[in-house]
Amino acid sequence: MTNDRALCAATIVQERGRPCSRERERCAGADRNVRVRFCSTDQAAMSALVVRPYRPEDGAGVRSVLAAAYGPAATPSPVFDWWHFGCPLVASGFQVAEVGGRIVGVQPMELFPYEWSGRPLTGAMLTGVVVHPEFRRRGLFSRLIGACEKDAWQRGADFVTTMPNERSRPGFLKLGYRE
Repeated sequence: MTNDRALCAATIVQERGRPCSRERERCAGADRNVRVRFCSTDQAAMSALVVRPYRPEDGAGVRSVLAAAYGPAATPSPVFDWWHFGCPLVASGFQVAEVGGRIVGVQPMELFPYEWSGRPLTGAMLTGVVVHPEFRRRGLFSRLIGACEKDAWQRGADFVTTMPNERSRPGFLKLGYRE
């Protein structure tokens, strides 16, 4: 994969067939909705966290998470919508984390056609994972990544990659991604 690194030094990759998160191993036989119970006392009022595929009615909730994390002008709606849902060259695998009907985390994923040494491949690109500041340090990052990985493998992806920022890089490396 040295040629991949030459294309973008910040890219980190997880190849098909290599376990990259405990979440994927635990939910391999489960349905697409991954549930986990919160166990801390401050979360006792919340019954469950659900990680599931994005639905069209999730737009306002997703924008709310982005605004809480980056400010209200962080991602203009038309650009965000086109990149994740309107680009004709990619398929979306966008996942959301929801607690009590409120979206508290998002992990966009796009599946692209690639070519490696003349061989066609399908790659999944994880872009812009965001967890609402009030819900950080509770495992949502790992669960969102695990849900996207599962979706990517089910759709026949040959690899999953990302270009993490400095804040998310340690999380990806902990999940088994490599530079």
